[in-house]
Amino acid sequence: MAKLTLPESAYKEIPNVKKCEKMTSPEYDSLAEEATKRIRKHRLEQARAYVEAERYFCD
Repeated sequence: MAKLTLPESAYKEIPNVKKCEKMTSPEYDSLAEEATKRIRKHRLEQARAYVEAERYFCD
């Protein structure tokens, strides 16, 4: 279930709302860090492929 991140001012206008603290575990943190690394790696690969394709088609 997704949680909304709202500015502090939004909590004042909604009745019966409790602000929850972010709960994470070391396992979650390590998985999130690894996923971020993989995403960055794939973005770099896509950027390189884009540059190569641009050189191929624009020359």
